[in-house]
Amino acid sequence: MAAMSPAAAKYFRDNFAGCSLRGMRYKRKKNGRQIENGIVMVNFERVAGYIKALGYDGPLALASDQTVCVKSLRSHNGHLVGVQGGDIPFSNLEEISTLVKEITSSDRLCSKVPLPKIPSFVVALVASYNKETAKDIASSHISVIDYCSKAGMLILSIGSNGAATEIAALRLIQSSANQYIHHKKLDAGVLVEVPLMGQSPHPVVSVQDPKHACKTAANQMLSGARLLSFGKFHLNISHLVILLGDKSPLSSRDVLNCDKQDNSRAYQTMNWETLEASLRCPEHTGLTIYLYLFGELTDA
Repeated sequence: MAAMSPAAAKYFRDNFAGCSLRGMRYKRKKNGRQIENGIVMVNFERVAGYIKALGYDGPLALASDQTVCVKSLRSHNGHLVGVQGGDIPFSNLEEISTLVKEITSSDRLCSKVPLPKIPSFVVALVASYNKETAKDIASSHISVIDYCSKAGMLILSIGSNGAATEIAALRLIQSSANQYIHHKKLDAGVLVEVPLMGQSPHPVVSVQDPKHACKTAANQMLSGARLLSFGKFHLNISHLVILLGDKSPLSSRDVLNCDKQDNSRAYQTMNWETLEASLRCPEHTGLTIYLYLFGELTDA
């Protein structure tokens, strides 16, 4: 519960009692379940053990996020935490002062990344560099896929958000493979290549994570200067504006001057109620096609 929603976990503790987040961290450390620093095999073996204990041996989805947060430095277990490239050990207080001066003067501060609302296993938390390139990210991702393969975890997909460097990194991962599965549709001129990766090569599909994909799909409709076409049908923001009304599933803030990073707004636009409303208008066939295709795609 705490991984999915810290607020819900706090509400539960306030009303029914229970272990605090600090207590949970202490228990994890005592039981040897804490995450080791960096991309290391022991983290993958631990997660593989959890999955095996659940009796599951099917495919898994892998995701990453290059998050920019508030820069900070702190000491923990004889290490200076929050430095680009990983934690730095120190032996005394004088050495800490010297290290802090060197790090701040060379602008090597990184982020302490929180992980709220993520009901998944975390296999690595890595302090990334300030100007990390797509090549750097791709190298880390390939290492993670290899470790997963060695630990016996079958990765089916690797996802990221819509940041340009992360999308470019996924393209580099695809091009790094030596073997592919090819899907062709000659009459449409479509060729899909799925790379085979890992120690025992298997398909690994690069995807955008559902929340970001849903926002991307919803935002494409909000341009008044661009027109999306589907054969003889078309779509733009005017179709959504026409749907606004007393019985509309959309509010004006979902369409006009809206927050394009709002997940709930995106899901409200792409849900079944908006699709049902568009079906009542024959001139909204383009909108109906778009909502059905991309609504199903991001909900898969």
